[in-house]
Amino acid sequence: MKMIVVWLCLFTSVANACLWDSDTLKSEQHKSPEMSAVIFKSEPPKVDTQKLHDRIKTLNQNPQKETPEWWNDLGVAYVRLGQPEKCVELLEPLLTKFPDNYASHANLGTAYHLLGKYEKAEKHIARDLEINPDAHFGFEKYHLALLQYLKQDDDYQKRHLYVDEFSQDFMQEKSFHHFRRGGELIQVCEADKEKYKMAFKGDLPPAYRCQWNLRRDPKFQEGVIYMASLNSSQPACFTMLGVVCLRNSDLNLAKAAFQKAIDLNSHHKDILAGYIQRIDSHIAEARLHDPKYLFLYLVFPIILIYLVLKFKKKNKPTKQPHS
Repeated sequence: MKMIVVWLCLFTSVANACLWDSDTLKSEQHKSPEMSAVIFKSEPPKVDTQKLHDRIKTLNQNPQKETPEWWNDLGVAYVRLGQPEKCVELLEPLLTKFPDNYASHANLGTAYHLLGKYEKAEKHIARDLEINPDAHFGFEKYHLALLQYLKQDDDYQKRHLYVDEFSQDFMQEKSFHHFRRGGELIQVCEADKEKYKMAFKGDLPPAYRCQWNLRRDPKFQEGVIYMASLNSSQPACFTMLGVVCLRNSDLNLAKAAFQKAIDLNSHHKDILAGYIQRIDSHIAEARLHDPKYLFLYLVFPIILIYLVLKFKKKNKPTKQPHS
């Protein structure tokens, strides 16, 4: 009987250990806490409106209108209060006096983005990248890529991802491993536009691709996470988070990100549903061939039956001889 208890304890420990392999949500969250936090975040943090009103009051009590910093501090305070139109009103005239001020272009780009004026936002974000190519710790180029995607019509958006280097693989529903291997179109400049147009039904490449290949950017994952954290209602951002997870073999996180994109009414609902189905099938099949599960499903029941029979035989009452 003691032997059976030992085997039952072993069964329990192995079963729990199996929850921490690369195909389980809990281990993926443990491995990628930043990714998990963005995917599963329920609500944006609350804004301390009183603090922002106090900030505006302080700035107005000590005006320094000859410096762009004062204007930018004021404009950003209004953006954080949910009044991007006030930021535009303040900063657009400022550019006649300070046309090369990086912060003004960055703040106007963000304000126009929040107002849904993507072409104007793109113009300012492109300009701030000209002034400072490493803007926002190297993440600003991901903002530009998103704006160049969002300004397009629905048909274009259905054929592309906002990090366009992954569009072809994604639309062709490549295997999970393909996202790690590469296979992207080369950086697209004038000489390559015809090749690109053939691959994407006549579409022209987004302008950022003449400057950067984001697929090979060392800050690719951080950039995608950063944009999703700032655009929690944008399905395009969660689709890209799912692609990042596929690259990392974090399949349960990929599934969660794709499901969130579907819930946000993604243009790619059908394709995303297909990926989710394939992820489920892959996980189920992997478990059937996993040595740990083979032990649980086949070897352990046999051992358990053997031990039970042995125990019964050992404790079987012996017949008393007739006197």
